[in-house]
Amino acid sequence: LSRWNPQPLKISESKLLSLPDNLRKTYMTVASKGECGATQVSNLTGRSRAIESSYLNQLARMGWLTRHRDSKRIQFRLISGEVLKERPQPS
Repeated sequence: LSRWNPQPLKISESKLLSLPDNLRKTYMTVASKGECGATQVSNLTGRSRAIESSYLNQLARMGWLTRHRDSKRIQFRLISGEVLKERPQPS
């Protein structure tokens, strides 16, 4: 289990709803666990590991998640609330 304890983020409902359903489900799974990899997310969502890996990487590129290497695995965690607030909203 992760030793990282995230603080609750204050994200507006409209900002969260701006994510497509598939990415929102992945994001909310990571948010509920604090930190996890593609295998753990896929076990919780019921989707394949390859799909979840793709979604996690999309969320990282979009600035919603941050990734780091833990031994051989890539772990994803929520980005801090301050950084998320500074991101421009897509039009």
